[in-house]
Amino acid sequence: MFGIKRRAATKATVENIRPLVGLIQYTYGLPAGFWQDEYVIGFFGFTIGFNLKAAANGRLSDEDIGFGLSEVFTQLSNINGAEIARHYTHLAFHKSDDFKSGAENAALMCFFTYGILKDEDNYSSVREAKTFARRAGFPGDRSQAAAFLTNALFVNIIKDRFDLGERSPEENQFPYSTFDSWLSAFKVACGRYNSALAPSENGQSLIDFMEHEPLERAFHDKVYPDVVAKAFAPQFDPRTFGNRGSAARA
Repeated sequence: MFGIKRRAATKATVENIRPLVGLIQYTYGLPAGFWQDEYVIGFFGFTIGFNLKAAANGRLSDEDIGFGLSEVFTQLSNINGAEIARHYTHLAFHKSDDFKSGAENAALMCFFTYGILKDEDNYSSVREAKTFARRAGFPGDRSQAAAFLTNALFVNIIKDRFDLGERSPEENQFPYSTFDSWLSAFKVACGRYNSALAPSENGQSLIDFMEHEPLERAFHDKVYPDVVAKAFAPQFDPRTFGNRGSAARA
């Protein structure tokens, strides 16, 4: 029962938070070291925990939250979420200024968005977000103010930390610059649709033993890995897998 609650909370959390990653990924490209950055880990770690609890109405154990944290980090990053979660736990006990700043800004964003921030007008960033929303023609619109607040507490800070410049329209069209990065995302996506294909902690999967030519064509045709995974993974049966490449071509 609790596993079902955790899975539902994890799914809802990923859906809520993935657009945050997209704000950076599709405008600037995720910079090297993004998921190792202490501000990023603090910001997303708090945001994930908050959303997991909210999605489950506070009915998740500490163990479930720990598993959920790892699962969400995996789906957001397309790399080893368990390692990111361990780094988060370490930093939670050995707080650096960057980690603390990220977590505090995430708390401010989450509490304001959910309407539970006390004395919200005492925060200069909130006052500025409301002012921007009003000037943009949305006076009193909390969702617009929350968007401006997110931009101030997350997007602008990430831009400054990584010295990001905007990408060209051509670069924005497809976020995978190499087949290896596409394949890593494909493995994670397959694991969501079929647990038999889920990558291990070191990133290996049954997909590594399949013929990659059809997948390389999908990459070169700029087909998103989740689209290919959704069509392929649910039909994959590990009991009949023996002829390398046959499953990938099916």
